[in-house]
Amino acid sequence: MKKSLSYSVFVWGIVVGVLGLAILLSRDPTHAGRSLSGISSLLAVVLLGTVPLVSSLRALRNPKSAGLLLLGFASLVLPALFLATSDAVRYGGFPWQESFAYSAFATLVTFILPGLFWLLTSTAGWPRMVSRPRPSFKRRVFGAAITTILLSAAVTACVIAIVALAPPMPGDCFKGAPPLLKQRYPEQAVFIARVFRVGFHCDVFHGERKCQDALGVVQQRFWGLDSKVVLLTGGLFEDGETYLVDGMRHRGLLTRFLPIVTHTPCSRTSHLKNAGVDLRLLHDGPPRDGARIIGRTTRGWGDIVEPGTKVLITGPSGTITTFSDQQGIYDVHGLPPGHYDVRRGDRPNDRTAPFASCQWSPEYQLKPGDVAECTLMLE
Repeated sequence: MKKSLSYSVFVWGIVVGVLGLAILLSRDPTHAGRSLSGISSLLAVVLLGTVPLVSSLRALRNPKSAGLLLLGFASLVLPALFLATSDAVRYGGFPWQESFAYSAFATLVTFILPGLFWLLTSTAGWPRMVSRPRPSFKRRVFGAAITTILLSAAVTACVIAIVALAPPMPGDCFKGAPPLLKQRYPEQAVFIARVFRVGFHCDVFHGERKCQDALGVVQQRFWGLDSKVVLLTGGLFEDGETYLVDGMRHRGLLTRFLPIVTHTPCSRTSHLKNAGVDLRLLHDGPPRDGARIIGRTTRGWGDIVEPGTKVLITGPSGTITTFSDQQGIYDVHGLPPGHYDVRRGDRPNDRTAPFASCQWSPEYQLKPGDVAECTLMLE
């Protein structure tokens, strides 16, 4: 009974340590900044990820030193946890009493109670969990290697779970994402992937089962990803479908090395069959001469392509007439700089079809090398 209780506290310390390390390794260290809240948060996660883990391993042979280690660092963890919420208390209206209560409870269950347990049971003469003579140096090295491998695997699994279970990134996209011409930020990854396994966060949209997380096989890379297999998170994916993915790599200490890509607001991610505009732009690159206007002609929120649709593009040189091709894409190159409006030729002035035209603000002026996209859609 005594050894069972000791092993339970030992496992609790391992679990706390693994989760703490997973949170630490999934964070972007540059986000801590120089604020008191950011530095305190980083310190708290470091302490939660290392001290309980080291103490549990130490308790196998010397529970008294494990208890002293936990109780000694408890005086650092409590203020670190409390100060980590200082910005929320100052600007977010979070009561400091609640912040202190949560910090005290976390310190109690992760440091103080386990520390008192190891200290009191050692004083009471409880049997140690490992009482055999110290093994040879060779066996100790082998045991340390196995322990490191197991802990590394557990921490990596927790990091992946933290990223996969995180809620979708908040944000609105009123202006839409710009076309995929070049990498917009260092963490952006663009590639084509076929989904072969979806996750558990699923729902039914228009009769189709879509999931927030999925595993995919990368079929073509454009930038930002070198792996052949990728974990997709935060989007809506169907099993067996192929997508053009426009997502963000993570910058955590460990996650930056893992093939994990998260859907972001204003992303260009779409079914491959609907990604004709982006694929054409990725292939052609930025315009070499003048500006470019490109888009699709569709019906029913983009589900039905309408090839052969007449498109009117009005700009500094007058009105240009063009037609969408068999993929439902119209594409005009070499336009002079200036302001443009785009309309469907079959509904040039129909106010009941608000998505049948693109009328940009007068401040939106195309320059040489610019690309403007406009999808002309009838509901």
